[in-house]
Amino acid sequence: MAIDGIKGISGSQPTDLGGKATGNARQANESERSGDRVELSEQARQIAGLKQAAQQLPDVRAERVQELQRALSDGTYRVDARQLAEKILEFEGDLDR
Repeated sequence: MAIDGIKGISGSQPTDLGGKATGNARQANESERSGDRVELSEQARQIAGLKQAAQQLPDVRAERVQELQRALSDGTYRVDARQLAEKILEFEGDLDR
């Protein structure tokens, strides 16, 4: 979420008159010099991969949405419990990889 239009606050780091970064930027520079580093967990890497795969999918399948809306409105939509259970198990198995 971005917050814009707050008086006196900009997106860049404040600087002192000598042009040196202050606040968080200075702390970040000190951390780099001290050898600190960040490692993502395996779960975080999996989530990033899933997010990337989801972004490559089409946004909406309009025909399928209309088909489901019609089935819901006229009372003909049915859920195959066995197929649903299989898909849930498949999804859970994919999370374990």
